[in-house]
Amino acid sequence: GSGGGSGGGDAAGGDVPQMCGVGITFGRDKQGFFVIRGLAPGGPAAVSEEVREKDTLVSVDGRSCQGLRYEELTQLILGLLDSQVVLGLQRRTQPGATPVQSKVSLRRGRGG
Repeated sequence: GSGGGSGGGDAAGGDVPQMCGVGITFGRDKQGFFVIRGLAPGGPAAVSEEVREKDTLVSVDGRSCQGLRYEELTQLILGLLDSQVVLGLQRRTQPGATPVQSKVSLRRGRGG
């Protein structure tokens, strides 16, 4: 006796994966860094409560983003739904104080 094999040709329909972000609007500062200008209500960044307006974005997934074009930044930040992205942020707690650096891990979501 010989066993049979299993055959099946499920072709994927024209389903393009939707790229999701983390719900952050960016501005630019004089040094070429991206600065957080706003958070989408209910978006991953706002929900995390670890990201604030006026934070400086220094890296995405460990890659420095100083001097990047906006399109390049968008490509780093956008990804598949529920995938993870790590933002390196720098925050001045008060004027003249040494900026505090932090890494925030977010799950990309539709609120982005």
